[in-house]
Amino acid sequence: MYLIDTNIFQEGLLEQEKAESVRYFFQAVDIEKTFMTDLALHSIGIILFRLKKYELFTSFVEDMIINGMEIKYHHCRILSTANAAVS
Repeated sequence: MYLIDTNIFQEGLLEQEKAESVRYFFQAVDIEKTFMTDLALHSIGIILFRLKKYELFTSFVEDMIINGMEIKYHHCRILSTANAAVS
């Protein structure tokens, strides 16, 4: 199981120095075993909106959240992409 930090996503989304490593990681790991916090999602949204990359954020949410990843909430609530929210 992997809890992915905001900086990992930011590195890949903004094509920064280690973007290739980020791509390699996501190709190598089972996406069903990756998680992000609601704070990470919020932070990514703030970063991309400040840079006026609205479509990139929408695409990110569709690719990572709707199609493949789960979000772990700080109050132990999990939103599954396949099921309704469970406590």
